[in-house]
Amino acid sequence: MSDLIVHWAVFDDCRMLVTGDTSVDPAISSCMNDHADIARLGALSRGGNTWAGHILHGLREKKATLSADTHSRRKLAYALGGIAHYAADVVMKPIMRKLARADWNAAHHAMEKGLAGDERKKVSVREISAYYDTHVFRKVYADGARGPFDAFMFKPNDGVAGKTLESFVRSLFQRSLLLCHTLSPDTQDFDGWLDRLIDTVQPLYLDIEQYCRVYADPKPEKMQAYEVATTFYNEADPAITVAAQARGGLPVDRGRLDAAVSDGANTGGYGRALALAIVRIREASAFWTGRSDALPDLKQ
Repeated sequence: MSDLIVHWAVFDDCRMLVTGDTSVDPAISSCMNDHADIARLGALSRGGNTWAGHILHGLREKKATLSADTHSRRKLAYALGGIAHYAADVVMKPIMRKLARADWNAAHHAMEKGLAGDERKKVSVREISAYYDTHVFRKVYADGARGPFDAFMFKPNDGVAGKTLESFVRSLFQRSLLLCHTLSPDTQDFDGWLDRLIDTVQPLYLDIEQYCRVYADPKPEKMQAYEVATTFYNEADPAITVAAQARGGLPVDRGRLDAAVSDGANTGGYGRALALAIVRIREASAFWTGRSDALPDLKQ
């Protein structure tokens, strides 16, 4: 699942709502805010069930000196971002698989794309991602008016000069990758090293032009088919309502937040993912402060 923007939005809404939450230790929320860029990397990283708890456990012994230890604070921020990744994945993947499966079975999709079954499914999932990501870009990031993105993120770029600039930027990115060209295999466990490398490095398969098309012209029939405003982002969900008010500068009421993240309070995927992220951050805080010896459950 790509959904970079969905993952980041869950994290950004989560850190906004837990700031000042008396259930979350200030050291936790300050790391999420002060090192948001590092935490966003964690929000894009797979396998948090293995490394997020490891980081929390290792740093808890250092919490007395955390405020003066920038390196440890950045590591903690990365782990907290991984918790947001878990929440987005565990909620959104089943939704996308179900919708992709339904679309895969639709005869009109086969005729429209002219692809074999497995390829149709891949195209559908990517299209769903584009619809979900661009919808969150509008709702959570206000079409780029709210960071970390800007208003040019999905703007069309059809001119010759613009295309040339994009090609130049891609070339710069490729050149930077050349600086990392040397790998040092583990000669004592080469097969294991190679398997881990292949499993860890994912291909860049995102179709940016597809995102731009969907953002500029979301098709009503696709919005309905992919249940964008219902199964995915139900604005009536209390977690989304509380987050939207906080984005508008209103204070977060603890009682409303508790109700918004309670079991069964939200029906849409985004609202459920956001609520789950907040609950797991609260659990991480309880572990961090010693109120609990149980790490947050991040199993998928």
